[in-house]
Amino acid sequence: MNRKQTDFFSSHKLYILFIFTTLLITIVGLFIDNFSLRFFTKDALIFTKGWTVTVDHNVPELADLNDYSFECSAYKTNISLKNTIPAGIPKFSTISMPLDLSTIDVYISNKLVYSYGSELYNKGLMVGSGLHFITLPTNCSGENILIVIRPSEDGAFTRLNNIQIIDTNDVYSLFIKQQIAKFFVSVFLFTFGLLLILVGISISIYARRLNVLISVGLLSVSIGLWALTSSKTNQVLQPDFAVNSIIEYMTLYFAPFAFLLYITSFYASMNKTLRLYYLYCVISMGIFNIVAAILHFTNIVHLSRSLYIFYLVCMPIIPFIIILALKANNSSNDNNRKIFSIGSSIIIITSILDMIRHIIMKYIFVELSYDVGSLIPYGTFFFLITLIIGYDLQIYKTMSIEFEKRTFEKLAYTDALTRLGNRAKADNDILDYEKSNKDYIIISFDMNGLKKVNDTLGHDLGDKLLVTFGEILTEVFGEIGNIYRFGGDEYMVLLDDAYFEHIPLCITRLIYLEESRSKDYPFEIDTSYGIARSKELKDSSQSSVYKLADNRMYEMKIATKRQRD
Repeated sequence: MNRKQTDFFSSHKLYILFIFTTLLITIVGLFIDNFSLRFFTKDALIFTKGWTVTVDHNVPELADLNDYSFECSAYKTNISLKNTIPAGIPKFSTISMPLDLSTIDVYISNKLVYSYGSELYNKGLMVGSGLHFITLPTNCSGENILIVIRPSEDGAFTRLNNIQIIDTNDVYSLFIKQQIAKFFVSVFLFTFGLLLILVGISISIYARRLNVLISVGLLSVSIGLWALTSSKTNQVLQPDFAVNSIIEYMTLYFAPFAFLLYITSFYASMNKTLRLYYLYCVISMGIFNIVAAILHFTNIVHLSRSLYIFYLVCMPIIPFIIILALKANNSSNDNNRKIFSIGSSIIIITSILDMIRHIIMKYIFVELSYDVGSLIPYGTFFFLITLIIGYDLQIYKTMSIEFEKRTFEKLAYTDALTRLGNRAKADNDILDYEKSNKDYIIISFDMNGLKKVNDTLGHDLGDKLLVTFGEILTEVFGEIGNIYRFGGDEYMVLLDDAYFEHIPLCITRLIYLEESRSKDYPFEIDTSYGIARSKELKDSSQSSVYKLADNRMYEMKIATKRQRD
């Protein structure tokens, strides 16, 4: 057998290998996504049946959301979903509902319990996509639920078929379990990309020329961030849906440009025609990124509306990479080029499959209760491990620990009833003042008559009294200080000493709101308070300042009682 025949069969085997590898990655990725979603979804109650759907004031339809397809028009379509909270759910439950580019308002028994996006919608800005966690009132089984949705983009979504009711204590951990494969791959790509960028910059400074690792790192970071935002797993660290959506689209649009920058390392081996083709691809993708960003931030065309234009701009890049990959494999004995040939081919195949997946899942198989997930992160993942092998898997564990830490810190610092900070949060914030040697003010509040309300009107109204007073404190002091509830009928406000002159006006407004809100309820909202400044005491420790405020509050409480007697 001559050399040409040997090269042909070697090349043939190589492409059979990458085709097999691509199919294997696709099957394994889909299996892991499907398995984790199906296995861990059994811990949640699927809430897709029995909905009454009304679109644009048309005749309401009783529907199973698994079988229902929506047609959305930006700033025109109004969708309302009505149902009854099912029996048997945990006392503390949360609805998990993914929603793209739309506002959402949720009412339980005609009371608004969750709202997102109206301000952005009214300003004509892009409303973000995200996984909405809607905390339900305790013991709300059998109550009516109304969900009002207003899409901000044409075709914002076509389905709403993954609504779940979950025990509030398990919300975040169950969410991560259902996204385990995406989370692992996304974190790997992002963190590994940052490492490559740092290493590439160091090498570039030493060698006085740009190193290819920088562009590979940019590609990895872009795909990693895109995968985190598109799968909603980054909500752990960044809960702003609008910011997440901007990151999602900008990283998706930038990724092909980063890949083209990586191909610069093969520029010397290109012929004249291929070089011109390459320059066209780089310039067109660069111009698209710049124009899309300008149009979005000037609020002319949102990034989400540029998606199909992005697909069109990418089309010429696909044959270019295929030609370059074939040329690299056939004309070079360099292992790096052969690796590029395999890796880039896998990225191209997974990208094409992902475009097809997006169209099929959004417009054809809308009845599926789950999305099989993007294949691009898996293709990029394989591309990277073909370049560098043996990356430390401890990254996933580190991110998981940090996620759990942040979750528990939030729970540990929040009062369950009022959602204000608790004593632990107050102690921590005061400690920050003391560490920075800044003067501060403590205002101690105590509810008057809470026990009477509990005994005569019941604990539900007693809880309502506590929540209402927390809302009043937030309205009065929320912009200049922090508000806490210590349990029972004790509240505290922490202010910077610079706001001392504002306190009399704030107290006047507080009293007015107490009297005004009392007219809406069968109970009176009345409190005693005491004010203490840290600069008043030589020993301005946390306990001494709070004790001074507390003593003054009790003096007012006794004086008020004497006046009433």
